Amino acid sequence: SCARYSPRSRTTPSSLSVIKKKHRHSSSVKYWEIIADNLSKAGFSWGCVSALDSEGRTIWITDAHRGDGNRFVVRADEKLTAVVELERAIDKFAVDLIS
Repeated sequence: SCARYSPRSRTTPSSLSVIKKKHRHSSSVKYWEIIADNLSKAGFSWGCVSALDSEGRTIWITDAHRGDGNRFVVRADEKLTAVVELERAIDKFAVDLIS
């Protein structure tokens, strides 16, 4: 299950490819945990939950927010996919802001 994280410091979340290269020797660390830590370091409070949809399939829902009033919610079929898509949505929003 996912743990809830609270903000610590301000850094930009890493992409999954950078995470894989950086942590390829550490098999005990899960990619979603690394992304979650990066989101927390970027000032986000976040969480995730699994649920069953109307057809009995497991779905994962992740959300993140911080004090600026923006909230991001993502639904996916797998936990890692949900967390990666959450990070991607936040990154896209940040890029759109500066473009």
